[in-house]
Amino acid sequence: MKIINTKDELLSILNKYKVYAVDYDGTIIDSMPMWERFASSYVLSKGKTLINEIDKKIKYLSNYDAAKIIHNDYNILNSPEEVLDDINKFVSYEYPNQKIKSYSIEFLNSLKNGRCLLSSATPSSLLKLSTDALNISDKFDDVYSSSDLKRSKESASLFEYIIEKENIDKSNLLVVEDSILAMKACFKNNIDTLIVYDSSNASDYDEIIRYATYYVDLSKLFWYTNRVILGWWIW
Repeated sequence: MKIINTKDELLSILNKYKVYAVDYDGTIIDSMPMWERFASSYVLSKGKTLINEIDKKIKYLSNYDAAKIIHNDYNILNSPEEVLDDINKFVSYEYPNQKIKSYSIEFLNSLKNGRCLLSSATPSSLLKLSTDALNISDKFDDVYSSSDLKRSKESASLFEYIIEKENIDKSNLLVVEDSILAMKACFKNNIDTLIVYDSSNASDYDEIIRYATYYVDLSKLFWYTNRVILGWWIW
């Protein structure tokens, strides 16, 4: 694994690839605290008693996979598909209010060498609400939602699908993620990853060292770079 410490290093690496599959939650927007509690909040809103640590159980899963577990464990509605639709409605009120991370615009502007794809476990209908609210829809050339496509990041089937649809060699794809499960799946399938620091993966550094291709704390990188350029750095 290579730790990226400067913007020049980052740009040099990015320029090696033709397509970037960029995760959204925890990578571009600061929404992981919301997602880390949405399942229990949803179950409680249905008048059910929590019988397990549902938030931990569905962590990193797509909304569809989470809906299957919630339907099975709590007997909510008639099918996982109905639960998924209901979850999306439940989350849609809060999701557009999630803030963009301070470095995200600068990072997205760095992805000029190839196609920038929004690659997320979140349904595309919710992604559109957020990207429109943040005025960043034009930063992405296309959207691939694992929930919509029913293709998992955790098995890398979403990334294999992207490789097929984009008609590229596997070596031309860089997956930008904060998810440890997606990182491990990419490692097993020889797909390069750029793992971005987020509070949700802060305790997983040992695994990141083992499985990631590259690792970067974008907030520190751009904070440092901007202050050196502007002459603000204080020793």
